[in-house]
Amino acid sequence: MQEKCYFNKKVVDNFKASLVEDATFTPYEEYPILKSKFISTEIPKKIIPFDKSKEIKISDRKDYYVCFYCADETFNKTYTYPKKYLKYLGTFGGIITQDWSIHEDLPIIKQKENMNKNLEVAYYYGNNGLKIIPNIRVGTDKIKEEYYKAIPKHSTIAIGTYGFIKSVKEQKNFDAFIEDVIHYLEPRDIIVYGAMPKRVFNKYIKYGVRFHQYDPYVTTKFGDSHGK
Repeated sequence: MQEKCYFNKKVVDNFKASLVEDATFTPYEEYPILKSKFISTEIPKKIIPFDKSKEIKISDRKDYYVCFYCADETFNKTYTYPKKYLKYLGTFGGIITQDWSIHEDLPIIKQKENMNKNLEVAYYYGNNGLKIIPNIRVGTDKIKEEYYKAIPKHSTIAIGTYGFIKSVKEQKNFDAFIEDVIHYLEPRDIIVYGAMPKRVFNKYIKYGVRFHQYDPYVTTKFGDSHGK
């Protein structure tokens, strides 16, 4: 684990070093390690995607956690202008952290880039007082182990299934992913945004893992069955 990150505040922060001010990092890839004190201990009452969050009245927002299970381009601005969106996201109960896309067919360097980006922004918002629930999204098996070292064990985490478990093959892959998550992180609670098919989840429920399932926005509003 490396020393704290310092940066020259007089230099234009083109590399977003300020997102991980005072962070410690994993040994090799240097992913910022999320602190346990950042992680919310409450289970969200409701969840709303970032791109639909303005539909929620200000007076009702504390009942909602904002998630980022939506198209990447709709929330890129939370990385480009993090301070601006800190104030906006602070009007909600908390956030399920960003979900820049990570697909196994992407070049590994791009997978690592988005894994790091997700962690950097999560660190920034947690370090600035937002209640966060880490969204878990990893790439190929070759690079997953160190990523998990950046997430506190025995905490509440979130996963998105919407659009990822339609076929039998996708369900098998997601089953392996859930098994890894439980093995590496030993989470207290898992927030599931999307369907929870018995084929994937039943055996983990029997082992005592606490899942909390939320229907996607488009399902509750339109009955849509299509995903990201």
